[in-house]
Amino acid sequence: MTTLILSVFFSISASADVVEVDGIYYDISETTATVTYGDNEYSGDIVIPESITYENSKYSVTSIGELAFIYCSGLTSIAIPNSITSIGESAFEGCRILTSVTIPNSVTSIGESAFEGCSGLTSVTIPNSVTNIGYGAFNGCTGITQTIIVNDMFVFLPTGYEGHYSIPENISTIIGGAFYECSGLTSVTIPNSVTSIGESAFEGCSGLTSVTIPNSVTSIGDRAFQYCSSLTSVTIPNSVTSIGESAFSGCTGITQTIIVNDMFVFLPTGYEGHYSIPENISTIIGGAFEGCSGLTSVTIPNSVTSIGGWAFDECSGLTSVTIPNSVTSIGGWAFNNCDGLTLVTIPNSVTSIGDRAFQYCSSLTSVTIPNSVTNIGYGAFYGCTGITQSIIVNDMLVFLPTGYEGHYSIPENISTINGGAFDGCSGLTSVTIPNSVTSIAEGAFSGCSSLTSVTIPNSVTSIGYGAFSGCSSLTSVNIPNSVTSIAYGTFLGCSSLTSVNIPNSVTSIAEYAFDGCSSLTSVNIPNSVTSIAEGAFSECSGLTSVTIPNSVTSIGDYAFSLCINIENVYCYAEVVPLAPVYVFYNSDIEKATLHVPASAIEAYKTTEPWSAFGTFKTIEGTVGIESVEDRGIAIQSADGFVTISGLDNNEKVSFYGIDGKALGSATAINGTTSFAAQSGSIVVAKIGKANIKIAVK
Repeated sequence: MTTLILSVFFSISASADVVEVDGIYYDISETTATVTYGDNEYSGDIVIPESITYENSKYSVTSIGELAFIYCSGLTSIAIPNSITSIGESAFEGCRILTSVTIPNSVTSIGESAFEGCSGLTSVTIPNSVTNIGYGAFNGCTGITQTIIVNDMFVFLPTGYEGHYSIPENISTIIGGAFYECSGLTSVTIPNSVTSIGESAFEGCSGLTSVTIPNSVTSIGDRAFQYCSSLTSVTIPNSVTSIGESAFSGCTGITQTIIVNDMFVFLPTGYEGHYSIPENISTIIGGAFEGCSGLTSVTIPNSVTSIGGWAFDECSGLTSVTIPNSVTSIGGWAFNNCDGLTLVTIPNSVTSIGDRAFQYCSSLTSVTIPNSVTNIGYGAFYGCTGITQSIIVNDMLVFLPTGYEGHYSIPENISTINGGAFDGCSGLTSVTIPNSVTSIAEGAFSGCSSLTSVTIPNSVTSIGYGAFSGCSSLTSVNIPNSVTSIAYGTFLGCSSLTSVNIPNSVTSIAEYAFDGCSSLTSVNIPNSVTSIAEGAFSECSGLTSVTIPNSVTSIGDYAFSLCINIENVYCYAEVVPLAPVYVFYNSDIEKATLHVPASAIEAYKTTEPWSAFGTFKTIEGTVGIESVEDRGIAIQSADGFVTISGLDNNEKVSFYGIDGKALGSATAINGTTSFAAQSGSIVVAKIGKANIKIAVK
């Protein structure tokens, strides 16, 4: 559950700012337009115009946005005009039957994976105007049989190439992924003109046996030679000053250590026993010891200042490590899956520990972290089942043992609940968060499946993505008015959540914030909110009523999809909010009623997706008022309060939501009573035998 919740959701859906002109979707801004994806998949022959006119305004089409045509398996050809200057990341990824592309000389940049997986592509023309090409722009283009070189950039070698290849003399940059998975490549000549080798440039070249890097090269990117399993010899000159993470990980044929200047780069994966890092080393490169399962202990000299990400990843035989007080940073995943590691002492020179640095070190029973550490990444000790004490560093709550059961009170001095601090604590039933806490980081309580309620104090100003995701027993939550946004997936999968109070301070509700909250029956969105993002309330199958205030101007795709029991939507916006057609996807809105201002009802009736509602009604300020007018009762609403005057002294008025749920009651003093409610919502006041529907302003 935890992995699912904290992974990035990927879906193809239209942005709320997208317009459609002649079958092509655009994101418009001032005088320019970017080609983007929409509700319908592109297919056939597409001709992009140099400009479009929308609502009497003209826009120049200047870019093809990221994901614009991704996985459009029916796209056969694309005509790109001279107005286009950039092609975004994954713009044409997976367009399998696209056969040829001509890029005009107006284009200056092509993003990562722009044409990845275009297996039918046999011809591509790239002009000299292009000065930047992202990683893997043509990976998986198995139909291209010619090398691609643009200016001084080596961009692509066909994956079917076999034998030796000599890179031309004028090349200065080997683009990321240029030789990716060219398994038939056995050797390569890199000329002295080359200064940089990009990320994953030779990754997966399993037939490559040796490589000599010339002394013109200064940088080697992440994973540059990863999984070159036949590589037995590599020569790296002292001119290289930067080597990325896992540059040689999985190179099982290399039997010698690789050291470049003061960087420890690689220890053969077959190494066994103790290893002493030489005294002159200042940096342990990310992935340097990755997968060395026979390594039992290591001596790190005082010259080392940083331990890179993944440095000792999956060194399962490593039982102890002494980190010297020269080290200032420990990278993300540095000791991930070192399940033999029992003890770690972090010196007071260290100031930062990266994401998941000691994740799944299941034998780790003791860790000492000094006060010098001011930054600890997400899930740094996740899966450390041997640690039985909470970890607190300065004002950060870092870790609660996953076996903890019952109530937990966070100490008063804590200001930050670190990312993943309570992640997977399935026995935690309740928690007290003190007023000192200002930040609840991403995934902080993710997977706390027994947590039933939580009160967030008004000292908290930020709640990170997925903070309470997967808290399947959580029934209610009160968000304080100090919080201004509800982040991505904050309450995703909180299937028992029946009520949530969204304060007037919140201006945006992010993607999938309440996705899967199947017990939520009604939601009142305050009039401070201007945008509701994609999937925000998707799969809230118990939701029967939604109130959308007049402040909302845009609603993302699938925001209320699969809300199969929705009956009433109250939308107070007098200008119909921008919303793609799939906002209410599979929510049976043809059986539901849309309540809107009388001035806008015709606009809603003719605008998708609103036009799909089965019934339309105008919103009235009060209903049934005639039954109390004879008593001289007056009802007013302003600033989130309902004020009723003309009552009998001590007369009780009960208030209900439009779903019938009791909200509370108030007793008249000197004939007047007031009741606080969410602005933009509708409440029902029961006065005597009369039920009065009131729009709260």
